[in-house]
Amino acid sequence: MSKAGLFLHTTINFDEVAAALDYGQRTLDHATYAKVTNAFKKMIFHCLLWIFISIIICCGTVLLSHHIQNLKTNELLTAYNATTFRGGVRTSPTTVMYTEGSSYQYDVSRLGLNLDTDFPHQRALTLLLDDQNQLKGVISNDESNKITDIFAFGLVFGMIEIAVIMIVYAFFVRKHTSYGKKWYAFMKWFETRDDTLLDIIRE
Repeated sequence: MSKAGLFLHTTINFDEVAAALDYGQRTLDHATYAKVTNAFKKMIFHCLLWIFISIIICCGTVLLSHHIQNLKTNELLTAYNATTFRGGVRTSPTTVMYTEGSSYQYDVSRLGLNLDTDFPHQRALTLLLDDQNQLKGVISNDESNKITDIFAFGLVFGMIEIAVIMIVYAFFVRKHTSYGKKWYAFMKWFETRDDTLLDIIRE
C-alpha cells in the first residue's frame, strides 16, 4: 500500500486506529504517547475542517451550475416567448402531443415546422408552451438535455472536487505537517513494530 493510501486507510479505519492507540497506551512511555494523541487530535480536527471546506466548495459548484441552468432555461423560454417545456412525441409529420393527466395535441405546421425534415430521426421532442398551454416551439431532446445536464454535471464535478481535495489533503498532511508525520510513523510502528519510527514521534 502506498504511503498516502496507508495514511487514508489508517485515518478511516477506526477499529485499527482504536487498536493502535490502545497498544500505544500500554507500550509507549507517557511523553511519547501524549505526542501521538496530540497528533491524532490535530489530524482529526484538520480532517474535519477540510471536509467542511470541501463540502462548501462542492455546494458552491452545485449552486453555480443550478444558477447557470436556470439562466439557460430562461433564455430558451424567452427566445420562444414560452413559460415552460414538456416532453412530447411526434404523432405525424405535422403533429405532436404530450400527456399530463390529459393528452394535448398540437399542429406544428402553423409554426412552419415539418417534423420529417426538421427532426427526421427523433420521435421524442421537447415542447415549449406558454401560460395558456399553447405551443410556442419545438426543439430536440438533445438541445434541451444540454441545459438540463448542466446541474448534473455540476453535481458530479462537486463530488469529484471533494475527493480531490481530500486526496491532496492526505498527501499534504503526510509530507508537510509535523502531526501528520508523527501519526503516520505511529501507525507504521504499530504495523511493523519498528522502534526506529518512534524517533520521528519523539522529535
